[in-house]
Amino acid sequence: MSKEDYSSTNILAKPNETLSVHVNNAISILKQVLKWKANNINQVCKLLNIENSELVSRLFAMVYLHDIGKSCNSFQTHIRSNDKKSRAFPHALLSLPFVISSVRPIHISGNEEYFETLAVMSHHTSFYDDLYSQYIGADAETEYRVDFEGLQCKEYALNFYNYLPECYEQYFNKTYPFHLSEPDLSLKFGTLLSKLKQTIRKDDRLNELHFVYSLFVSVMHYCDWIASGKPYYKYSEDKVTPQLELYIKHNPLFKSWNNVQKTAKSLKGNFMLSAPTGKGKTEAAILWASTNLNSGKILYLLPTRITVNAIY
Repeated sequence: MSKEDYSSTNILAKPNETLSVHVNNAISILKQVLKWKANNINQVCKLLNIENSELVSRLFAMVYLHDIGKSCNSFQTHIRSNDKKSRAFPHALLSLPFVISSVRPIHISGNEEYFETLAVMSHHTSFYDDLYSQYIGADAETEYRVDFEGLQCKEYALNFYNYLPECYEQYFNKTYPFHLSEPDLSLKFGTLLSKLKQTIRKDDRLNELHFVYSLFVSVMHYCDWIASGKPYYKYSEDKVTPQLELYIKHNPLFKSWNNVQKTAKSLKGNFMLSAPTGKGKTEAAILWASTNLNSGKILYLLPTRITVNAIY
């Protein structure tokens, strides 16, 4: 591979997109996601006893650095290869030393928590106990191999990492609140993973920890997924009722909402509804959800794939 292949403008995140372009797109999405997730963000700030601006900076660092591991030699070789069987070292794992060095840990009940790093670690793979266990003896320094291409990759990664505060200031017109530590690329991943996995553990605050982790992961997914392929995605939680009414009024049999549906729409908090088929439970559930959207998401569960497809 030639020197030009690893120039600062040609480190790829995708076959036809550089890492810098993908990350800038993801950060642009982040500004919108922060509005969508405002209620959840406020709840997490209260749980962690931190300011909104600190949480935003943590989410920014997570999104900015989530794919920095793609700058390694093995991924750059893989992304340029026509060989579908080729494999690269997991880029999410390689991103961890950078992410963990970009913010200070959050202290909860005397423990250090690393939610940003956990979200990056699992942004392509569901979190489970043995995630990346086959790489516990590896380290990032080895993956940025000390040949010409590897040196170019490592130089790019460090420059990209050190640019984070300036990028943050450009997007938010504020000074980045954390000191960037030098990422320890020689640290064995086994040591790093053991440290990180202590965050999601069994203790008295397990539900709260999971709620915080879920916010970080969902923000990460929205930014990465939309930047990767759905730039015109619309988050329409505040338009649920108008959309439902627009749809249902095209049904010639529809005259008005029935008593069950009217009651469901007026209720605040949990309730259970039991009614025969065809009595409008789906519409009642959606009307209820539109009144109870403080948590910011509707999760509609059905027992079979056939019914899921029908509703979709």
